[in-house]
Amino acid sequence: MDNQKNSFLIHLDTCQHLVPLSMEQRGRLISGLIWFAGELNARQGKLSAIEALEELEGLLPETRMAFSFMAASVARDYEKWHEKKTNYQAAAKRRQTEKQPMPFRGRGIDLYPTKAEQRALLGED
Repeated sequence: MDNQKNSFLIHLDTCQHLVPLSMEQRGRLISGLIWFAGELNARQGKLSAIEALEELEGLLPETRMAFSFMAASVARDYEKWHEKKTNYQAAAKRRQTEKQPMPFRGRGIDLYPTKAEQRALLGED
């Protein structure tokens, strides 16, 4: 699980939709989301929320609805994470193959001439 996404978010604005669910259904929902996040990793993002609903059992219609929009959010987060990870890996590989040093990101002190160099450039010596 070293190269996999190891978390997912439950956004607070979804909590209002969970209030009508019983504790058992909330537990099934959270368990289903945890399973879904793990399956996204295992299948490398090739699982939709609707496909996942077909594999889950014991969810009431209200819970199925909550799962569908919460799982869609988990899938979007996974896709963003995967894209970012891919871009970082590609950039690291380019730097390694081109053997380019990381760009200087200091205050630029070594980029400016010293006072003596400035005077020499201006002919004030």
